Amino acid sequence: QRPNAREAELPARYKSGYQALDVMEGHLAQQNYFVGAQLSLADIALYAYTRVADEAKFDLKGYPAIQAWFQRVETEPGHIRMRDLY
Repeated sequence: QRPNAREAELPARYKSGYQALDVMEGHLAQQNYFVGAQLSLADIALYAYTRVADEAKFDLKGYPAIQAWFQRVETEPGHIRMRDLY
């Protein structure tokens, strides 16, 4: 049985996903947010997908700067976790 084309793409997608996480980790190891010293639209956009990356089987345990960033974003006034909505 031949795997479907989407399944065949998974290894490359995971590789590029981890590369993106590595870039994010390096950036957040140097500063608290992506643009400037406070939460911005860049953080909101990146947080939305990164926070649920584990649901796509990405292991985020090795990314302490990203974990700390999650905590900073989640302490912002008005923050609602997506997982709390469903």
